[in-house]
Amino acid sequence: DLAFSWEKEFPKIIFPDKTKLESYYDSDLGNKRMPTLKAYSKNIKDSIKENKSGFDIVIGNPPWGAVLNKKEKAFLKKYKINDRSLNTAYLFIGRAHDLLNNSGYLGYIIPKGLTYVPNLSNVREFIKQNFNVLEIIDTSESFHRSGVDLEAIILISNYSNEKKNVFTGFFDNNKLYKNKTDYSLVIRRDKYGIWINNNNKNIISKIQQKSIRLENICVSQRGININKYVSEKKSSFVVIGGAPIFRYYIDHLTYAEQKYISNDFSWQLKKKIILQEIVGRVGKPLFGNYRKIVLNATIDNEGTYYTLDTVVNLYDFKTDYSIEYVLAILNSKLISYYFHIYNCAFSQITLHSGNENARSIPILILEEGLQKKFIKNVNTLLLNNEKLKNLKYDFIELLLSDFQSLEVNIKSNLNQWYLLDWKEFVAELKKKKITMTDDQEIKWFKRFKQFKEEALKIKEIIDTTDAEIDLMVYKLYELTHDEVKIVDPEFAMSQKAYNEYKIPEE
Repeated sequence: DLAFSWEKEFPKIIFPDKTKLESYYDSDLGNKRMPTLKAYSKNIKDSIKENKSGFDIVIGNPPWGAVLNKKEKAFLKKYKINDRSLNTAYLFIGRAHDLLNNSGYLGYIIPKGLTYVPNLSNVREFIKQNFNVLEIIDTSESFHRSGVDLEAIILISNYSNEKKNVFTGFFDNNKLYKNKTDYSLVIRRDKYGIWINNNNKNIISKIQQKSIRLENICVSQRGININKYVSEKKSSFVVIGGAPIFRYYIDHLTYAEQKYISNDFSWQLKKKIILQEIVGRVGKPLFGNYRKIVLNATIDNEGTYYTLDTVVNLYDFKTDYSIEYVLAILNSKLISYYFHIYNCAFSQITLHSGNENARSIPILILEEGLQKKFIKNVNTLLLNNEKLKNLKYDFIELLLSDFQSLEVNIKSNLNQWYLLDWKEFVAELKKKKITMTDDQEIKWFKRFKQFKEEALKIKEIIDTTDAEIDLMVYKLYELTHDEVKIVDPEFAMSQKAYNEYKIPEE
């Protein structure tokens, strides 16, 4: 029997009282290498409670995500931490609680998911009730720099009841930065606010105080799990996945046959917001290897699209919340910032807006009259994004008619051809093994210039309108100019102009 028993290997630490030690050796339990979970936990718990026995320090990197068989899963479900994920790393927190004495310290390197994943709320609550968290350090940058798609934290805690402050921190280019933050801001059941600090805590507070949770104004539901039956070949129904959803438009359509869609999903055929469920990092690094995320959502105005489970559908809005207004808030820079910092602990791996995360997104409480300016701007964005998309694909269709071997996918630079200059455009074609003749180059230079000029005019309208929505959101949440610069370091408006700005009346 190779099962490890802490009691047998360290009897004088677990049972420092001689009588209890002798009792252990005399019992049937003491003769077994692996005692039953119930008796084992009770022995250790009683010993610690009565004698403050156990180790001074438990430190380590417990196994992450070990593959468990059915018997092991059933066994672990009975354990003191009701962890729905059954990730072995988190279960070792409960084991550390068993093994530490009442003055002991715990130090673990564990997955960062502990800080924000919704189904780990029971683990967070266990820690909140049984430990005093001293430090949580985000070590994710070291994983990213080595090309590993994992994130981890260092968790340091003890049994003190003080719980006034907690140190949070992160690494930037191998340098550690630490903050001292109010305990109640960081250690909560719903999330661990390890990226909330003295610089941004007022931003988070203003958003929460002036908002209502999305779940209180509409229904949210994920789409259909028929991903393998969807293709770009036209068929009975349009079925949209998350990938083609962008801010205020759908890039392209995909389809599925009627036999794969049951009547149970008829609720999808109504006017709704469709929110991209899988969220990735975008843009240049803000610092170190940390980048921001952007929520992407648009409207299915006619209620004609089904969606896959990579989409969150928002529908049946309360009458005092316009669907266009809610879309504007969802697509604002401020809410993407909040979602990243508060909901996802500034995670740098692929994130999920999911139902549980989406339902908690804050929507600014605003009377219907003041929503009209947002509605007007959103309609402008929906219209012009559709124009730009159609122009983009008209150009690509012409390109494909001359160069039949060319393939342009959604992630290709050629899909955003109007953001390239002529040399860059030609270089992208050469990467695809397309070389133009002199006559073709003359024709395509004129065509490229004409189409690009028209596309950039439309894009300017989109960018200006988008920026106005962001500005209105900042002002309605009463952010200072300094706070806006924290949310958006590229914000170009001067402090004087920002302070003097008034939201235009409709």
